[in-house]
Amino acid sequence: MRIILYMVALFVAVPSLGWTAEIIKSVHGFSDVNFEVIEGPGSDSRFRLGEYDTYVTGTLDERTSYLSEVTFKYANSNTGVLGLERFWVRYEFNPQVNVSFGKFHSAVGSWNRTYHHGSLLFPSIDKPATRSYFPIHTTGMLVSGREITSAHLYYDLMIGNGIGSTPTSDNDDGKSLNLSVHAEAIEDVDLGFSLYKENVAAGASEGFSLLILSPSINLRRGSSMLEAEFLMAKTEGDDSKIDNTTKAAYVLAAKDVGDWTPFVKFDYSKVDASDVYYNVADSKLYSAGVNYHLSHLTVTKLQFRHTSKAGGSSSKALLSQIAIAF
Repeated sequence: MRIILYMVALFVAVPSLGWTAEIIKSVHGFSDVNFEVIEGPGSDSRFRLGEYDTYVTGTLDERTSYLSEVTFKYANSNTGVLGLERFWVRYEFNPQVNVSFGKFHSAVGSWNRTYHHGSLLFPSIDKPATRSYFPIHTTGMLVSGREITSAHLYYDLMIGNGIGSTPTSDNDDGKSLNLSVHAEAIEDVDLGFSLYKENVAAGASEGFSLLILSPSINLRRGSSMLEAEFLMAKTEGDDSKIDNTTKAAYVLAAKDVGDWTPFVKFDYSKVDASDVYYNVADSKLYSAGVNYHLSHLTVTKLQFRHTSKAGGSSSKALLSQIAIAF
């Protein structure tokens, strides 16, 4: 109900303020409905509403643009949570140099850059394991550029509030640094590399330094696609001086066969037991599934997933989803 009231207020407020139609260029969104059967620790079968995501993009003048993205989702109760996922204002000097301020998706890896909250666009139902190991959002400043030289180079340089901070405050004077580059020097082959670095202030535990490195590759040839992303995160405690390395990766292959897209996916993560920041069990996930495209705005998905974790525990899940865009 809240998101409906939000959208109604938006459309009522625009004409009352006398804004021209040029300001709001488009209003779009994504959402999904799921049914899941899980066998193993915490066995369950359930219907589940996914996120209800809306985003507005537009231009304020010939060089200034903006994006606002709001999501509505349920926590583990009947209480809905309305959140501002992204909001930025961008000034374009030229295609090679853009300066933006606001809240962004962190530029780590290729999945976070490519899919965001667009569940209809996901090749699989679930997100990859790599997303558990870096901050998803950053509030700060972004300098970016696109389509540089014949190599079709893109870059994002982001400076912002770090881990433990909020969109309105920072828990220390240090700032996070995030650099991402990707290019398509070879047709249909997108190679990327990202770096995230910061010193995290002491809180409930000791402070630590964090360095994340993530290479990625995306191949698309005709009806076939292959995505792979590797992430290595190094932490070192300020007091203990203990150095730990966490590794995570996913590989996904898919092929369009008419309106059908079968896919397979493998996720892997390994965390040092003494890590000062990460507290996630080592795991391997094997998935296979198929998507059926009812239209370019509606996709149904079916996915089987087997998960094995450190210590010998395992679980199986049958996931189904209908995802839409509007």
